[in-house]
Amino acid sequence: MLDSIIDAFIDTIKMIPYLFVAFLILEFLEHKLSHKNEAVLKKEDGQWKSIGDSIDIAFRALGEKLNLDSYYNAIYSKFAAE
Repeated sequence: MLDSIIDAFIDTIKMIPYLFVAFLILEFLEHKLSHKNEAVLKKEDGQWKSIGDSIDIAFRALGEKLNLDSYYNAIYSKFAAE
């Protein structure tokens, strides 16, 4: 048991440099591309809203078809009572 914990700790320490480099690359890309992302989102704002509305409608229809509302209400009322 102790040997497994020690091995897991050593493997974690070995992975830290790789994770740090990956984090730096992702942060660099995010910083460089943030202005382009904002421009694209502002330009295509209406399109994304309509896609989101379509997805919302589809999931609501699926929920009604599967009668998930009663399941959700049962769970919610259980937690609300506590």
